[in-house]
Formats: sequence, structure tokens, C-alpha cells
Amino acid sequence: MSPTQTFALRILFPAAIGGLIATLILLIAPEWVLPHVETPAPEAQLQQQATVTAHVQQGPISYSDAVNAAAPAVVNIYTRKIVKRRTNPLLDDPALRRFFGESEQPSDRMQSSLGSGVIMSTEGHIITNFHVIEGADEITVALFDGRDEEATLIGSDPESDLAVLQINLP
Repeated sequence: MSPTQTFALRILFPAAIGGLIATLILLIAPEWVLPHVETPAPEAQLQQQATVTAHVQQGPISYSDAVNAAAPAVVNIYTRKIVKRRTNPLLDDPALRRFFGESEQPSDRMQSSLGSGVIMSTEGHIITNFHVIEGADEITVALFDGRDEEATLIGSDPESDLAVLQINLP
């Protein structure tokens, strides 16, 4: 017997017989296989339809309630840090200084950035991304009600890009 005939006899033939038996059972006695679903009473059907109709008449679903509840916890985070400015090495050449003068350019500059965070506790803990506060010399948090509070860094994890700040909440 060839391998194709062996495959047909051992796999395909039993699978075909099983499929035929399953089809006959579903056609003759579907209650043996399918769960029994009761048809609700007419009063229950009317109640269910009234509920669906009421939901449709209310209009589209809106997330405005969720936004209004969460908005006071969302804050803006302003950071400032001093960045060392590299001077151009060509300006160290005495011949070029003769033309451009001896004036020194300021080597430091202030860099500002903006991010966001969420107040997580009544003690004033705020969670934000680490990259928002990385290297910051000053961290200011702008609250929903318009107040600005200075924040201190409590902890950070650069690998997961998370940081925890704390502000004084009255």
C-alpha cells in the first residue's frame, strides 16, 4: 500500500465519516448539541425593546462626564535647566580674535520645556514621564485652577520613563 493510500485510510476517511455523523446529528437533533435558548415572554420582549429605544433616543455616547471628572487631576509641568553652550574652537585662534574682538559669548543658556502629568494622591504626588523632568533645575506645576506650585522630584526610573513629583496641596 502506498503512503498516499495509507494517509487516506488512516486520516481522511475517519475525518469524513466523523464530519458526516456530526452533520446528521445537527440536522436531526440539534437540541443534543446546541444549548436551549428560551424565548422571552412578550412582555419581556416589549420591555427590552423599550430599553433599547430609550438608549437610542438619548443620542451618541459622550465622554464629557469622564473628562470633566478627570480634568482637575491633569497638570502641566514646566521645567527649566541651564545648558552649557560650547564655544566654537575657531574663536580661540588669536588671529581670528583680532578680527572678531575679544568679546566672550555667554557659555550658559536657559532651556525650558513643557510636559504633562497626573495628580495621583491627596498628598500632592504627581506621576509624569522621566524625559519631561530629566536634568531639570526647576520644576513648576500648573494646576487646573490656575495656581503654580514648585515641585520636587521624589523618584524616577529612566528605563521605564516614569517619574514621581510632589507639590504642596492645601
